[in-house]
Amino acid sequence: MKFLKKMAAVGCGALACVSMAFGLAGCEDQYTASQHVHSFGEKELFGGNDSTPCEERIYSKVCLTCHEVIFVHGTADDHDWAVETIAPTCQAQGYDEKTCEICGKVEKENYTAIADHDWEETYSYDNSCHWYDCETCDEVKGKAEHTVESSGECSVCKELVGATEGVLYEVVDGKARVLGYEGTATRVRIAESYDGASVTEVLQEAFIGCDSLTEIVIPDSVTSIGECAFCWCYSLTEIVIPDSVTSIGNSAFYNCINLTSVAIGKGVTSIGKYAFAYCDGLTSVVMGNGVTSIGYGAFIGCDSLTEIVIPDSVTSIGGSAFSWCGSLTEITVSENNREYKSIDGNLYTKDGETLIQYAIGKTATSFTIPDGVTSIGGHAFESCGNLTSVVIGDSVMSIKDLAFMYCSSLTSVVIGDGITSIRSNAFSNCSSLTEITVSENNREYKSIDGNLYTKDGKTLVRYAIGKTATSFTIPDGVESIGEEAFRGCSSLTSVEISDSVTSIEWMAFSGCGSLTFNEYGNAKYLGNENNPYLALIEEKNRNYSSYTIYEDTKVIADDAFRNCSSLTEIVIPDSVTNIGERVFADCGSLTSVVIGNSVKSIGYGAFYGCESLMSVTIGDSVTSIGDYAFSNCSSLTSITCPAFVMAYIPRDNLQTVVITSGERLGNEAFYNCSSLTSVVIGNSVTSIGYGAFHGCSGLTSIEIPDSVTSIGGEGVL
Repeated sequence: MKFLKKMAAVGCGALACVSMAFGLAGCEDQYTASQHVHSFGEKELFGGNDSTPCEERIYSKVCLTCHEVIFVHGTADDHDWAVETIAPTCQAQGYDEKTCEICGKVEKENYTAIADHDWEETYSYDNSCHWYDCETCDEVKGKAEHTVESSGECSVCKELVGATEGVLYEVVDGKARVLGYEGTATRVRIAESYDGASVTEVLQEAFIGCDSLTEIVIPDSVTSIGECAFCWCYSLTEIVIPDSVTSIGNSAFYNCINLTSVAIGKGVTSIGKYAFAYCDGLTSVVMGNGVTSIGYGAFIGCDSLTEIVIPDSVTSIGGSAFSWCGSLTEITVSENNREYKSIDGNLYTKDGETLIQYAIGKTATSFTIPDGVTSIGGHAFESCGNLTSVVIGDSVMSIKDLAFMYCSSLTSVVIGDGITSIRSNAFSNCSSLTEITVSENNREYKSIDGNLYTKDGKTLVRYAIGKTATSFTIPDGVESIGEEAFRGCSSLTSVEISDSVTSIEWMAFSGCGSLTFNEYGNAKYLGNENNPYLALIEEKNRNYSSYTIYEDTKVIADDAFRNCSSLTEIVIPDSVTNIGERVFADCGSLTSVVIGNSVKSIGYGAFYGCESLMSVTIGDSVTSIGDYAFSNCSSLTSITCPAFVMAYIPRDNLQTVVITSGERLGNEAFYNCSSLTSVVIGNSVTSIGYGAFHGCSGLTSIEIPDSVTSIGGEGVL
């Protein structure tokens, strides 16, 4: 049979397989040749595998009518070629590479000649020469020495390869340093050496305000960049700080608004305060692994910065280092850093107890302080515009200065059990804040009508300034209105101060643009129906030379007359019980002050820096004086006061003193007051301390009353 003859070619095993599969005779057993023509189906692979070349494969075909099987060899025409053309290079011919998509066989054909070199379009260079590199091989062409112009540019390759003229240097102790720049070039290269000395420093303000400077090359010889060295270089776009530099000074690149990238070498150990502050365009910072300290506000206001990576070497990060970075979404800390770590892109101390910086560019609208955090750092959330609610858990014990300042979308804050300290300015200028809720179990604070108070109700810490109410009455029992308590409240038109209030802290009502004040004697007041002038809040205008304090005023708020440079004299009426902090600080023209008999306390720095102040009278009711109350009052020549006040009075130029009250004049009270000529001691004094008048070489008159029963040793008379 024809069937058996054809099967013999592929072996007995194949024959047995086919026989078992079909078990049928050939077509001629049932049909005559004239009755039947074979109709074969598609061929199927019979011998070989996927990697066998197509022309070496064996295929089977079965007649669809009689089921006869025949076997055929593959041919070269069976290949399904995919063709890739390989271009010629300067090292090899080009060709077409064919790959069969059936068997994977690869063939090459249509070879083309080797091509010319593919030269780069821009020069490569070193300090001596420039040249073109071939992109394919190691060949170079056109290598030549630089032709350096006065700007430091090579006239051919245009690279900064030489020192730029116009940079000023000086040599001190064998080392050169950069003093300034008087040139006109916009691209500047600092010399590695000057007058035989290595250039090691760029001094403070060397390039300050060079607003046309677009590029600066700092050589490897430089070890330090001084304070404000490149401040306000508005056109500077990138900076590479070499490994030789160890310190970047305070404000070194302050307000370089077009600076986009900074590479800080591995030799830098310290980045100064405000070093890159307000570099609005900065998007990339690469920090070398030698940095140990990042100064206060180092990157504050870098509004385009999206990510910062802190290496493991950093051991100190100053406050506000990354505040006001409005696009910052990720702060990454090396896992090997021993002092800090990152959680969800935010910066914490390694122990997780202090949240240092929230990445304020995040789009989340709510945030819960993680368990275990005990302190929220100063400025941690400052100017975060997306958060609407914050939950502060029971583990948190303190909220530092300005932690949430200018969080413009923040509407609600929940404070847990554990808080023991909240700076009153922590939520300053949160213009949408309407509700502050405090756990009933908190021992230090409470909430009344969504506002924050100390637990005893004696201090109003924070008014929720997002409220729409137009009037507010300070509750009875409140004695102090906290720092910035109402700052930025635009809705309030009237505030009534209760009689219980005795102190109003710094900027308590600052920025309350709709608030109506009562005016008298060139000053602004708040009060109540019975006393509209109870509290003097601030001066009406700093240029007045005199101010009259209302006769029923009890409280003078912190900083009320600060920097009133034209003020020459002031009389404080007997109704006033408290003079706040820095009330008359830096009133440089003030010559005399009379403080009434009802005043009990004079605040910190109350008359600090009143350089023209010559005469002070302080009533006997004063029981406390803050530190630096009369510091830098260098012209003071005459004082009338209780005995204890002398500890706070500068004595270098004192001439006359009248002690009105107190039992004891302390040891060395007027020690070495060579200008002192006259002292009158009141009848209440019973003892004068050791050396009270020792070294008072100009003293001509002293009145000691009969009440004095004890006088110390040397120098009393």
